[in-house]
This record gives sequence, C-alpha cells and structure tokens, in this order.
Amino acid sequence: MKYNAKKAIAVGIVLIIFGIGIFSFVCIKEKAKSADGIPVECTVTDVTIIGKRRYADGYYLDKDGNQVDVEIVNVGRVSVNDTIDAYILPDNPNTAQVKSPTSLMLFAGAFSGIVCLGGLFIIKSVLKEVSEKKLLDAEGKFTKGRIIDVRVDGDKNVKFYFAKISYQDADGIEHTFEDCDDKHRLSRAGEIVNVRYAVKKNGKYANDVI
Repeated sequence: MKYNAKKAIAVGIVLIIFGIGIFSFVCIKEKAKSADGIPVECTVTDVTIIGKRRYADGYYLDKDGNQVDVEIVNVGRVSVNDTIDAYILPDNPNTAQVKSPTSLMLFAGAFSGIVCLGGLFIIKSVLKEVSEKKLLDAEGKFTKGRIIDVRVDGDKNVKFYFAKISYQDADGIEHTFEDCDDKHRLSRAGEIVNVRYAVKKNGKYANDVI
C-alpha cells in the first residue's frame, strides 16, 4: 500500500511526544500538590464502596494534638482502623490526599505507555517498509504471483483489500505474503499479479506487488 513515509513517521513521533507529555503533566501536577502539602497520618474510620470506587473517612491529629476529621481522597484498598500516610493542603485541612500513586497517575501511565508504544510501532513499521523498498528497488527480481485469498476491511466509503499472494522464486521455491491496497487491483482471488522480491540479510524475503 502506498503512503507518505515521512508523514507516517511524523505521526509516530507526535504520538510518542503526546504520550510522554501527558504523563509528565500529571506527574508534575501531583508533585506540586504534594510539595505544598503537610504530611499527616490518617486513621480510617469508615469505608464506602460504590461500584468500583472506594471512599474513606478518617481523622488525623494536628500539631496541637487535636483530632481533625477528613475525607481521604484517592484511597486504595483499606479497612477501618488502617493508618494511611497522606498530606493536606493548608487551605483545605479537611481533605487528605493519599501519598501513594493515585488512580489518575496509574491511568495516565498506562495510557501514555500505550500511546508511546503505538508511536514506536508506527515508526518501526515504516522504517522496515522503507528499508525493504530500497532493497527491492536495488535488487528486486520480477515474477508472476497469484492472489489466493482476499480480506476486505473498511466502510462503504473506503475499502482496503488485504490480499494473500503466492509466487515462486527463481529456484522454484514457493512463497506467500500479504499486500494491501485501497484500489480494486487486489480485490479478486485467482487473479495473476506482478510480484517483485528480494532476499534480505536475515534470509527472509521482501515482497511487493507492482
């Protein structure tokens, strides 16, 4: 399938930067909150579970030894009478923020990781195809191949044809590979197509339909 390699690589780079940026933003935001906070040790007095969320109430002792009731935010798996290291903000002494990684940070980390992996996959795939195309341009041999199977994906506006193609090299060895196109040239099983192939350094074959 023909596409703009530079644009595809740019998309991959943008995804990686976007993923790293999201996680960095969340980490900096949470770190700033923690830096401004006052560390306290909270004792859990009540735990409420609604769906998959846990809500906890508790208390801590201030510097004068007075008990202060608080709502404990971003609490994990806790039980009544458990003690939790947390912090409070000076302007909101009745809300305690758990010091351990919050669900927001965990979600941001997982989401960022998936986005970055997606970007790396795109870049790796494009570089592989560019390398194979250069090899085919320099050393490619030509033969005839037959479409043995076609898988269609897409919608009524744009359809992509994933064709499984079989051919024999100069030594009579049969090979199969898959190529993709949004045109109808790869849409019918049994058709004969022009194939170009070359042997890579690892002994595997690079192939395409011309």
